[in-house]
Amino acid sequence: MTGTVAVVVAAGQGRRMQDRWQGSATMGFVSMPVAKQFLPVQGKPLVWWALDVMERADVIDSVVLVVPEGNVEWVRGEIVERLHLTKVHSVVAGGVTRQESVFRALQHLQASSASCDYVVVHDGVRPLVSEAEVASVLDEARRYGAATLGVPARETIKVVDPKGLVVLTPQRDRLWSIQTPQAFRFRLLVEAHAMARARGYAGSDDCSLVEALGEPVRVVAGSQANIKVTCPEDLVMVEALLARRRELEEPGGGGAMATGDTGGPLAPVAGAVRVGLGFDVHPLVPGRPLRLGGVEIPFPLGLAGHSDGDALLHAVIDGLLGAANAGDIGSLFPDTDMSIAGIDSREMLREAGRLVAERGWTVSFVDAVVVAAQPRLAPYREAMAAAIRESLGMPHLEVSVKGKSGQGLEPLEGGKAIACLATVTLVRQRPS
Repeated sequence: MTGTVAVVVAAGQGRRMQDRWQGSATMGFVSMPVAKQFLPVQGKPLVWWALDVMERADVIDSVVLVVPEGNVEWVRGEIVERLHLTKVHSVVAGGVTRQESVFRALQHLQASSASCDYVVVHDGVRPLVSEAEVASVLDEARRYGAATLGVPARETIKVVDPKGLVVLTPQRDRLWSIQTPQAFRFRLLVEAHAMARARGYAGSDDCSLVEALGEPVRVVAGSQANIKVTCPEDLVMVEALLARRRELEEPGGGGAMATGDTGGPLAPVAGAVRVGLGFDVHPLVPGRPLRLGGVEIPFPLGLAGHSDGDALLHAVIDGLLGAANAGDIGSLFPDTDMSIAGIDSREMLREAGRLVAERGWTVSFVDAVVVAAQPRLAPYREAMAAAIRESLGMPHLEVSVKGKSGQGLEPLEGGKAIACLATVTLVRQRPS
């Protein structure tokens, strides 16, 4: 192993996800483990999607995969060899904590005879990272010594004490949600882990160990799509985005997705396509009308919220804004603005559509899922689709609205809340 090595960490137990396991028969794998990183996603284990990105990334020379003890041989045979992952040179048993798992991978690299200059650490349950993001974070690590992907915080963050009382509300404009991959000079990360072990320090990620050394860490803008699969609804998002990606890659499917913002080789060009992801969930409460997808539905409970609580339109709005890199619904319509209290979410959708158009994008498809135990949504699906078309001023826009039950997820199955997921496809407007 030489040059740049990716350490893909997939050693967790994922107990919150075990009810999703469909058994080995669904994929034909032998004695498939239950941990979430091995759950089937479009016919392959979840961890394979992250490994495949590293396999295709030109900047990665080899991969060390860290898995739970007891699964090493299964992973080596059923994933690495069976699925022809040629860059995975080693499968290492992880530890009790993520930090211990990364440390074991570093020990393995130190013990190998080949040199390693840079190491890229990535969560095995982040399947939607792009090759371009891997390259960009590594490029910054070469300049600064350490770098990580991240995205600006989209919602207000509060520090809360053990009694549930707010202690502090930091300014959101300086807060980032940190992702992986994180890239480092190999010797720097080895030193950081050695220091942490000597002091008994447990960091929240590998960058925090480098920070504890007093070394700088560069944050590189990532993507909202680079989600970490933690709970079952995350898999719904992943599967929806992967399905849409496959459609776009098929002949006649709309072309390749642009991943950059402005300028440089990843800048959006005429005809380029982006897919945005939006998610919202609101509790059901008495005393409010139920508005969903721009349609008022007869029901004894309504959705709580600063606006009319329309979670479906809010998910569509966030999908629009995310795909256009135009912020999020919280920045466009803050819940501290009392002048918009109770606002009709169709007005919010119109404004989001206007901003997207100003940035040179055209909406080409909206695909939405409503997760609710009740009421029955089938009679209102077409009206919801029509309301979305009308709000965006696009009478011929393709809109798909689907309903799902809670599928065992409280409070959704218990009828206490409604959750909505939307993917929005934008096409770059061509110059006239």
